[in-house]
Amino acid sequence: MSAIRGRSDAGRSRAPLALVLAGFVTISLAYNILSPPFENPDEINHAEYAAFIGERGRLPDLLRDCVRLAFHPPLYHALIAPIAVAMHVGTEEVMRDHTLNPDYQTSRVVLRHEDPAETFPYADRARFVHVARAVGRKHYPRG
Repeated sequence: MSAIRGRSDAGRSRAPLALVLAGFVTISLAYNILSPPFENPDEINHAEYAAFIGERGRLPDLLRDCVRLAFHPPLYHALIAPIAVAMHVGTEEVMRDHTLNPDYQTSRVVLRHEDPAETFPYADRARFVHVARAVGRKHYPRG
């Protein structure tokens, strides 16, 4: 009887943890989907770094390569570089055609998001950013 009781007690003690994890995943996915690409801090630069590794198959050289975050530890960028390769996203695609939003002061949205690829289900570089956020958990707000 005590063995059965121990199992049911363990199941009950995991229920709150499962609820917290389910809430965390739900909020994380919602934030990932609702947050426009490249609006998170340094997201353009992180995507550029990963795309560079994917294109060149090496880390950027601080003196030769113009990669803004080349001084950052490479693990996260190396982990998402294969995603950039699989999605055919390179550094030029990541860095091109970003237009600052003139209504930033009122909207708090830094860039203009008029590209149809940036709407769900996403395409091209926008899809890469959303997948990289989910895989690398870079989509959580910084405090």
